Amino acid sequence: MDAVEIREIINGGETSRVQFKKELKAKQADDIVAELVAMSNFEGGKILIGIEDKKGTLIGLEFDALEKANNYLFNWATNNVKPIHLC
Repeated sequence: MDAVEIREIINGGETSRVQFKKELKAKQADDIVAELVAMSNFEGGKILIGIEDKKGTLIGLEFDALEKANNYLFNWATNNVKPIHLC
């Protein structure tokens, strides 16, 4: 995905398949996990971090915030998203 494609997604605004997050914080874990599961049960989706909710303003993230967001997503998905085991 290149900058043009990302800008097109942002310009399309939030939908059931595209969500914007200004930043990620620990208190958002349940909401983010619910969005991940909903997207995975539908047709996929994208969560763009560093974009203001509602407005779609690109603010970006400093390296430390990006690293923290990556760790949050990895840990939240690993610890909370489990497939249903079919017998």
